[in-house]
Amino acid sequence: MSKFSNWIKITAFIFSFFIFSEFSANPVQENPAELEQILSEMSPEDQQQLQAELEKFRDQYLEEKRDAGFKLLETFEFLCEHLGQMINNNQIKNFDRENVLAHIKETRKTIHELKKNAKTAFDPYSIKILFDIIESYINHLRTLVKNSLKTVPELDLQGVIKRSIESEKFDPEELEKQVLRCQKNIESLERESQNVGRSLFNRAYCRIEKFCSDHHVFSRTGKALILALGGYWVLSRINNDTFESFGFNNVPGLNSLKESIGENPKLQITKIGEHKSIEVINQPNVTTAGWIEHSLGRGGLNLVDLTLPPLITWATLWGPLQNNWEAIKLWTQKKWSYLRGVLRGGPVENKTESWKKDPKQKFDDVIGQQAAKDAVVAIKDSVINEEACRRAGIKPAQGILFYGPPGTGKSMLAEALGTEFKNHVDKNINFLAICPADLEYLKALTGSPTGIGALFGLLIPDGITVLVLDEIDMIGLQRERDSKELSQLLTEMSGIMSANSSKHIIVIGITNRPENLDDALLRSGRFGKAIWFDYPSLQDRITYLTRELENRCIINIDSDYIEKLAKETERCTFEDLNKILTGALLKAKAHREALNENHLEEAFDEEIRRILFDDSSLPEEHKKMLAAHQAGHALAAMLLDKINKVTKVTIRAVSKKLQEESIYAKYSENGKSKEKTQANDPIELGKVFTEKPDNVRTLYTRDELINQIKINLAGHIAENILRSNAGNYHKEDKEKALAYARQIIFEGMDPNSLPKNIKNKRNHEAFVLMNKCEKEIETLLLQFKTELKEIADTLQEKLTLSYSELFAILNKSLENNEEKLKIEPVTAPAA
Repeated sequence: MSKFSNWIKITAFIFSFFIFSEFSANPVQENPAELEQILSEMSPEDQQQLQAELEKFRDQYLEEKRDAGFKLLETFEFLCEHLGQMINNNQIKNFDRENVLAHIKETRKTIHELKKNAKTAFDPYSIKILFDIIESYINHLRTLVKNSLKTVPELDLQGVIKRSIESEKFDPEELEKQVLRCQKNIESLERESQNVGRSLFNRAYCRIEKFCSDHHVFSRTGKALILALGGYWVLSRINNDTFESFGFNNVPGLNSLKESIGENPKLQITKIGEHKSIEVINQPNVTTAGWIEHSLGRGGLNLVDLTLPPLITWATLWGPLQNNWEAIKLWTQKKWSYLRGVLRGGPVENKTESWKKDPKQKFDDVIGQQAAKDAVVAIKDSVINEEACRRAGIKPAQGILFYGPPGTGKSMLAEALGTEFKNHVDKNINFLAICPADLEYLKALTGSPTGIGALFGLLIPDGITVLVLDEIDMIGLQRERDSKELSQLLTEMSGIMSANSSKHIIVIGITNRPENLDDALLRSGRFGKAIWFDYPSLQDRITYLTRELENRCIINIDSDYIEKLAKETERCTFEDLNKILTGALLKAKAHREALNENHLEEAFDEEIRRILFDDSSLPEEHKKMLAAHQAGHALAAMLLDKINKVTKVTIRAVSKKLQEESIYAKYSENGKSKEKTQANDPIELGKVFTEKPDNVRTLYTRDELINQIKINLAGHIAENILRSNAGNYHKEDKEKALAYARQIIFEGMDPNSLPKNIKNKRNHEAFVLMNKCEKEIETLLLQFKTELKEIADTLQEKLTLSYSELFAILNKSLENNEEKLKIEPVTAPAA
């Protein structure tokens, strides 16, 4: 019993002992004699156990405080990143942008290094110094935000650290207060950073606007007003006889409501000689509302039928109003957008019509596409050096077609051409960027029979005009769709070369589907100069990612990861890369974290790889089958594929990329029969993702094609090896393998162009080759059965494996069993 009592007393002394004995440079103990007596009565084993408990308690306490410090640093870094993004998005005005951005980046670098070094800090004084630094940084950034970034205060970090080191006493109670103070200050900093650069009036307006939007104030007020006016009109027109005929005379409260609304004045006009006498005979029943309606009626507006005086009717006003309605609406929207920007705070732009732009992009802003740049620069030089070209008899192309995949820089390069003219030509520059919707609006605005005719009427008489027709294939420039628009454009472009040397018009058509354009548009004198925009190269993707991360004030992404991400995004456009960055930023802001590599990887999986991270789980039996199947593909690809490198394998559902299909192909007889024979499943269960370490290759040797046959057949073989039965999952695997075999045997020839006996013979040889490859891959997978099973088991558990995880499984076996890879390649039979 005494031993148990001693343990209770010792527990009571633990915290004080922890504070004063472990942390204080000048230990002060309460009741030292009593504590000494208790310790002397304890056995050596109990004293060791007590010491272990004290050390465990100390470690837990320090770890808890260190984690709290890391969380504060993470939030602080997130706020710095968010502030930098606001600056780059031009949401703050009247401050030294370059100096502030450099200061924020330098602060983030210091915080990033501090987080790395603080991981090894596990003593009381290091924790104390850490929180002193955190508090000083938070107060420093709050000062910067409060003065709207106009002045950058100095931060004496060395002085903070020196004063913290010189303090010889560690007070846990003071540390607790400091932690709470830092948490409170970081919350205040987050609120203040949202309103940086905004006045008190701007903040009040934003709150009112948010309240009205959340509670639908304006829509509800409008509905209530309409109902009130409608009710007033109905009740003011119904007399007492009507009420009684419908049985409404006994409705509670209705009579009092009608009395409050009142009646209109009933006038009695009496002529006495040349004089008129006007008398209101129901004056006691007329209220203020009745007098107002009577006054409006005398002014020409009657609330009953809403008519105006005969000379000014609604039909007279509605015609001009209807013709100019779009212009009025556009003007109202522009003015409201400008006014709203002023009310919300921050810089605002006085926007013009959607097709009138002030070009700001430069050639240096367009990444890659050097061949397209050279062609556009040549056109620019021909216009600038017009006299030299004229004397040499050179007629520059004034119609250019940009075509290629979406998101490859076509519109940006067209805008860059307008910027170059604006900066290097002493003439009037007009830059117009038109989309199909703008043409419809111009047609309605001007009353022109064609949108093209209305568009060319906007061109300036003198100077240089760069006219960009975006999505030109959607305008209807085909004989079958809209021959009027096509004929008008052909006429305008034929007469575009003017004898007036002061007038130059360059028309740039942009399209992703050039096959939809009429052939007459592609002739010389129209869009005879066609420039192809290819997918960004590896170096282009690295440059784009680096630039965009820097523009978003993201500095903690390693350059090696940027290169890795660029390699894995082969045949991705700049638009696809922007999707990854946007998705990663949304994930980071949702977790209130600075953007890191995990956010980018998750966004890449969702946006580009299209992996569906849903909550629905597959049955375990299906997981085993999928894991075995995909493990076979992944293992075979890692062992045999010398072109593609496996980056990730998953058994999750993967969304297939939507393929564009023409209306003719969809609804023709061939399309219907194809739709009946092939199932159009929007997802596939599991997939192996690869990258090309070198540049994109479209040519394959015979051995490489044979390896592709083996890789496609490896899924079914792996199911046979691990499960002793092959399912019918991914039935197209054998079809793909057979297609590769036929490509080898037929040597690129069309089978339908060969005689029937030769065609049948070569089809048989393709089957023989595929069966031989099947035996070869089965032998290879049996040699690596242990690794195959480990990959399948791990895949079944984790659902997704990266290259590093796959390599970790294979690394040891490949080092110790290199002879397993020495397999004779399959040779195709002679043709």
